[in-house]
Order: sequence, then C-alpha cells, then structure tokens
Amino acid sequence: MLGYDPRNDIAINTQQVFDFSEDSSLAIMSALANELPRRLHTPENDGVRFWDFFDGICNESPATSEQVRSVLRQLSLDREVEIHDPDKGRRRPGVKIHNNDRIHLPRQLTFDMGKSRAD
Repeated sequence: MLGYDPRNDIAINTQQVFDFSEDSSLAIMSALANELPRRLHTPENDGVRFWDFFDGICNESPATSEQVRSVLRQLSLDREVEIHDPDKGRRRPGVKIHNNDRIHLPRQLTFDMGKSRAD
C-alpha cells in the first residue's frame, strides 16, 4: 500500500514525479534508515502506533508502508528501535510489524563517556 496524496507533493517537498526503480528503492530505504529514528524521538518516549506513524510521514516520502516496515524491522535488529504489541509486550527484533504495534526508541539506561571503571 502506498501512502501518497499527490495534492500535497509540491507544497511539502517540491517532488513532482516518483521513480520506482531499484536504485530509487535503495535510496529510499537508506534515507529512511537515517530519518526514522529521529522522527520517533519524543520527550515521553511512549512510542507511536505504526499506522499513525506511517500516516504522519506518508506525504513526505515516496516510501511504501512495506518499505517503512522493512527499515523498522532492520532498525529493531540493530537495537535502534523497539517494537511493542498492543498489550505493551516487547516483540523480538526483526519480527513482522503490524499496524497496531507501537514503535519506541530504546531507553538509554546509562551513558558511558569512554572512561574505564578503574579511572
């Protein structure tokens, strides 16, 4: 499913034509991998339902929901995001993401400034 409303193209990102070649797909996936964690950041870090998140970004990117899911799955494997089911149970990294799953940034429990414990 493609989340795309052509009426908003020029006003939002000056993009007039979508290119669905393999090179474009790789570029989209790379851009998503860099952008999605930043877009998920909220002070409360309470996460967002996948479909609400996708709905909020669909007019800013030519990415399909499956491309966004794929990148989020990889980010979960890389421990850059966490996926929670609707009952707030944490899903294993890399699993299929459903519309009602919540996407969270992982909580950082400690901050290591590169000093060893002996310092």
